[in-house]
Amino acid sequence: MKTRKPTKTTRANPTPRMTRGAVILFLKHALETEIASVRRLHVGLAYEPGLRAALDVLESEAGHVTPDDAENARAALAALMAEQDELDAAIWNELEGVRLNRRLPEAVRVAVQRIRTEVYADVPPPARRAPGVRGQRADELGRVLPGLEPELGRVTTRIPGETIGDWLRRWRDLSAQIVPLYSKPDATPKREARVSGVLLNRTVGLVGRMRAAVRDELAAHPELPATIEGELFGLWDKLTSEAQAEARRRARTKRKPDASSEAPPAEAAPVAEVADTAEPLAA
Repeated sequence: MKTRKPTKTTRANPTPRMTRGAVILFLKHALETEIASVRRLHVGLAYEPGLRAALDVLESEAGHVTPDDAENARAALAALMAEQDELDAAIWNELEGVRLNRRLPEAVRVAVQRIRTEVYADVPPPARRAPGVRGQRADELGRVLPGLEPELGRVTTRIPGETIGDWLRRWRDLSAQIVPLYSKPDATPKREARVSGVLLNRTVGLVGRMRAAVRDELAAHPELPATIEGELFGLWDKLTSEAQAEARRRARTKRKPDASSEAPPAEAAPVAEVADTAEPLAA
């Protein structure tokens, strides 16, 4: 009985990924340097508006979110919330200290009790508030504080020149910085990074479809110069080749980590997988 020899498996090439900068470089090449070739084709005229729209979006802030941007935004947001939570606890502790100090004037203790009731409903604040609750809380303070002005100015804090009213207004102002980061569409770092990646993938797909359509038009009209495809997509092939080389380098680094070598540099921008079904030009 013959035994079948095991088939040799080949490792698939890593999927090349195009950075935002590379895609923008190609779009500018097509829409500026090679715009005459684009407009010489019916396909080019049809795809030009889409290419321009993609370029506008990728060059806008919505299309430009680097990992560093996202990390910095998360850090800033965490710092704002930590400051607000600490301030919340400090306000409550100041109010409690005054309320329980019988040596203070009765008018001050009465003012503290009213602030405690109106602002905190006589319940200590939580250690950490949810983003939505912070917004609701800021709205409540906006309604309550004007009616407490006499009391707020009467209760001082351990910091000379600052009153409980100053601290509560500071808490409210921090909410004005925190809440938009959660409520604004596509504003959170993770969401922005996802949106940027989707934009890149859509643009890469658009370029692939345009190239296939260009080949169809050239095949149907032999009178058109055969060099048009190379003029339009030669740079794309070069950028794709560079992306493939980078993908292979990263794959080798993952398979064979070398403690003595430097870590690969972080990606400077969101990337998109190249899904171009059209074959590149022969060298």
